[in-house]
Amino acid sequence: MKYKAVFFDLDDTLCEGRKTKKVVFKRIHNEVKVFFDIPYKKYFLELEKARNDYFNKDINSCFNTYSRIKFWYSLLKNLNLKSDIKTLKELVDLYWKYSYKEIKLFPNVKQVLNKLSKEDIVLALISSGDFYSRAEKLIKLKIDKYFNYIFTSEIVQKNKLNTDIYKYVLKYLNIKASDAVMIGNSVKFDMLPAKEVGFTTICYGKDVSNSKVDYYIEDISEIIRILKI
Repeated sequence: MKYKAVFFDLDDTLCEGRKTKKVVFKRIHNEVKVFFDIPYKKYFLELEKARNDYFNKDINSCFNTYSRIKFWYSLLKNLNLKSDIKTLKELVDLYWKYSYKEIKLFPNVKQVLNKLSKEDIVLALISSGDFYSRAEKLIKLKIDKYFNYIFTSEIVQKNKLNTDIYKYVLKYLNIKASDAVMIGNSVKFDMLPAKEVGFTTICYGKDVSNSKVDYYIEDISEIIRILKI
């Protein structure tokens, strides 16, 4: 194979991401005492506002990416609820407990990773957020053994809209961009920055088409054909 490294995004590329969030936040509403008197509709409306604000600002600046305390502070404040230490710790713990429990691997992922792992290439994640939660998800999904590295925006201190994270991994692994492939579900966050650096790009899912992306796939197994393994 002509490539030396294949990089994957994680959520909504290898496993469910967006669909699990509603389940997670519903369980938190049902179990955390501070929310018992808050109607779910109001809770969820304020939660969406707080999440959008947090993800558009703080997480994209690589701030507070594991505990996400600023997000929880905003939610509690907007609902006029007290943000005591015990409650905040409970929210963080439950969020990740159920996030790990609810994630599901997409079809054919293990087969593809197994085949790729037999090639003389590096397999790694390039993901927003923090190292710990990405590692925990890979372990829960039982695919950690296939990956050599996890590169996150927390490590590089740049979000995935910035090309720096892609330049960082090339320098770290001492490879050229022409030797690297990026596979993800977002044109904006995964494809365009990687393509600007010179990666070959493969977009998984039904994101908005963009002529700068090299390949679009709707089944992860198509990667094998594209990489000509």
